[in-house]
Amino acid sequence: MDRISWDECFARIAYAVLARSNCIRRHIGAVIVNDKIITSTGCSGTPRAGGESA
Repeated sequence: MDRISWDECFARIAYAVLARSNCIRRHIGAVIVNDKIITSTGCSGTPRAGGESA
């Protein structure tokens, strides 16, 4: 089995993180990486009440 690149590894992690998204319109997962160390992960959530800001 071939070893995947670091970029592919972090992309797969971002894809796994997006499974936690509960936004109706878009599912977005993100991974912040610095020197091959994951600093943070996050995903989109439900919009706040009150509509969109201009």
